[in-house]
Amino acid sequence: MNTIVQAGEKSGLCTIRDVLAALKKQKIQARHDKQDWGDWIILKDSDTVISIESVHGRTSTATIEHAEDEASGLARKIEQAFHALGWVGVGEDGTYPLG
Repeated sequence: MNTIVQAGEKSGLCTIRDVLAALKKQKIQARHDKQDWGDWIILKDSDTVISIESVHGRTSTATIEHAEDEASGLARKIEQAFHALGWVGVGEDGTYPLG
């Protein structure tokens, strides 16, 4: 399952460091892995990953690729981290609040 999140209208763009700091506040250990084909946030001891778009050091869209057997508590903490940044979820019917 994937969850798409994006910066809300009032939040503005942030850096990947901002995202990592928000995850850390939720007690999630994560690191940035920059590849030729894109940027990834790798979560420690988890198969869930976050593909995050970055342009000139700023980011406004990410896809959380949830591992099938991952505890739902982790997904909630990730959503709370993005919520703290002012981001929203994106679904078939438009945007929705996270957290």
